[in-house]
Amino acid sequence: MRHPDFYRRQAETQAKIILHIMASQLVHCHNLNPYNIWTTLSNIHSFHGCFTIISLCCHFYCICLKHSKTMPAYISCICHLSFLLKETGVQVNDDEYIITITAGLPHSYNSF
Repeated sequence: MRHPDFYRRQAETQAKIILHIMASQLVHCHNLNPYNIWTTLSNIHSFHGCFTIISLCCHFYCICLKHSKTMPAYISCICHLSFLLKETGVQVNDDEYIITITAGLPHSYNSF
């Protein structure tokens, strides 16, 4: 048997989720279990479409380091895009990371 505090915390979590979503999403919050609500909402709003995958791939392979951006910010953008690609089911290997990072560097980084 679960402790009464568990049910109180579960109700608080459900209330926090419901308070932070839009009115159009309330239809997906009929379940009393906050985990099920969260899973349903994340499945609805996750990236899975073909156009989304193509768009993310284009952004990933065409990203360039601009003069106003720092190197850590540039690498962070590449890591974020690869995370989004992995969320859609596209695997990005280490070679693709290296190619993307080096291909997007300006000519001032060319040592040859």
